[in-house]
Amino acid sequence: MLNYSITIDVLDENDHCPQLHLDSSFILINRDLIHNSHFLMHLIATDKDQNANGNLTFQLSPSTSLLFVHLYANGTLEIQLNSNWILNETFFILHIQIRDHGQPTPCFIVETLRVFVGNNRTDWMKIIQNYQSVNASLVISFRKEICFLFFKFSLLFFSV
Repeated sequence: MLNYSITIDVLDENDHCPQLHLDSSFILINRDLIHNSHFLMHLIATDKDQNANGNLTFQLSPSTSLLFVHLYANGTLEIQLNSNWILNETFFILHIQIRDHGQPTPCFIVETLRVFVGNNRTDWMKIIQNYQSVNASLVISFRKEICFLFFKFSLLFFSV
């Protein structure tokens, strides 16, 4: 009687797309509360696939790539608030591209962030009313010298 040994390697199929974890995609920044003039935010996304199929890369869509905004491949978003391109009150939209490195075909998603930069003289409630349709409660998060106001919003987008 002959015994044969067979090894079977089960490979992870790229069957999941990345998913961004963000409570809100509307970000309000008070530039007077940020002393180093650089707003930093780390975007977190996950992919249920394993190995290369689950490795993620972030980048800005070329259609919304601005001179004063940089998105690092690891998901760190940097906005240079001392830029001449940002006026006292500035609204802009960013399209964040998140892709995995899966084979045979990478999975690719695009998420939209809406950003408003204001200052201590900004009427924040007016901004909320003008730039979004609020469908959930306001969440305010304070950290030392940085104040972020995040809002959950409906899928109605304001076009500039």
